[in-house]
Amino acid sequence: MKCLIVFGLIVALFGAFVGYGYVVFTDLTKPLPKPEFKDDTYWGPGDAKDFVPDEKIYEFKLQVPQSEIDDLRKELNRTLRLTEPLDGIAFEYGFNTYALEQFVDYWRDNYLTKWNERQELFNSFKQYKTEIQGLNIHYIHEKVSEEAKEKKHVYPLLLLHGWPGSVREFFDFIPMLTKHSNITDYAFEVVAPSLVGYGWSDAATRPGFNAAEMATVMRNLMLRLGHKKFFIQGG
Repeated sequence: MKCLIVFGLIVALFGAFVGYGYVVFTDLTKPLPKPEFKDDTYWGPGDAKDFVPDEKIYEFKLQVPQSEIDDLRKELNRTLRLTEPLDGIAFEYGFNTYALEQFVDYWRDNYLTKWNERQELFNSFKQYKTEIQGLNIHYIHEKVSEEAKEKKHVYPLLLLHGWPGSVREFFDFIPMLTKHSNITDYAFEVVAPSLVGYGWSDAATRPGFNAAEMATVMRNLMLRLGHKKFFIQGG
């Protein structure tokens, strides 16, 4: 009799354990609720009530005056003496000042001396600005070549650079995506924006701008360009 009682208790406990496990498993694996957020939140300066939307698209070219380049070079020559890092330490306690000195030297003595070449390369791509949710968004927009348009399936492609990063990451292969090739039967219409707060795109003026809000701005940009469906590459 005692054996039957013990066996019954074991079965009951096992059943309770399985039942509890099933409830937990079901709760953990059920579909998450669809996130709710507005697709027109105003992130620009001032009061949203005073905001007048501007849906026009404006051409953009990078034009940095030589006076600003000269001033930056002078500022880089006036850098303070940096504190030496701890012995045997790389970046564990922050940015390594030995590496920072090398970056400053390269920036001043190499990068800036070739600025005109770099600016010309940048301006070799078709670039624009348009206002999305109160923010001026900069983007490269390269359409497929005429030859590719006649022979290929054309798909819109949104290229998103890293955090941090810039559209410079895409310069080398944008032409590969838009030009005719015998390897594939498709080509891409490329849109490569500067993310909000990066490059020549405005930064949000109030807290709360997260990854979901960034995605909303990017989607609204593609809608502005006439694309409801598109491929995405994330940096």
